[in-house]
Amino acid sequence: MDKHFEEIITLVNRLLKAEKTFKGYAIEKQCKEEGIKLTRSNISKLRTGKTELMDAQFSTIKALYDFAKKHEKILLDEEGISESGYDELSSREKK
Repeated sequence: MDKHFEEIITLVNRLLKAEKTFKGYAIEKQCKEEGIKLTRSNISKLRTGKTELMDAQFSTIKALYDFAKKHEKILLDEEGISESGYDELSSREKK
């Protein structure tokens, strides 16, 4: 799998798993403020597995990735990964 694609999927999956930290409403609201249409219903379907990430529309994946990228530090902290640890993991994967 392409490394960029893998990074996108990994980060979006982290966001989808972080249900306590990032409620569907908060994601929907921020996306709406940025002019991006993303509904809680779409987020919920992805979180519950009713819709597979690979079957989601490109615009949905992009919106979730952009949101996750902005909040990446919080997502990593939630998983107990420090930024330096993440950088270390990333550099090892590139070798």
